[in-house]
Amino acid sequence: MKELILNRIEALSPGEILCVDVSTIYAYRDGHYTEEAEGTKYILVLPSMQYQRIEVRTKEQKPNQAVMNALEEEDNCRVEVVNFKARITPDFTRRELRISCTADTVRVDDEILVTG
Repeated sequence: MKELILNRIEALSPGEILCVDVSTIYAYRDGHYTEEAEGTKYILVLPSMQYQRIEVRTKEQKPNQAVMNALEEEDNCRVEVVNFKARITPDFTRRELRISCTADTVRVDDEILVTG
């Protein structure tokens, strides 16, 4: 296998997706980090995959404010991932699979579940 590409997060994990952390990605040049933002990194938890964590990178210069606000109130928030893409490749040195995830944005899932 050279690489496997998934174009929907549901192919990786059906069900809810939780965001637990957000941080800015800074440019790295000449052996040092600069103050120039290159994107945003979201740490997501996938409950349907035994709470596996994945890192999703976006090109957003600033994190989604609604996600930031939700994380200030709670330890996690339900999110949806827009234009998700995961690239899964083998690491022959470590004998494991590596996953690299990107998206256009991650936003709060406004869907309200009603239980009766």
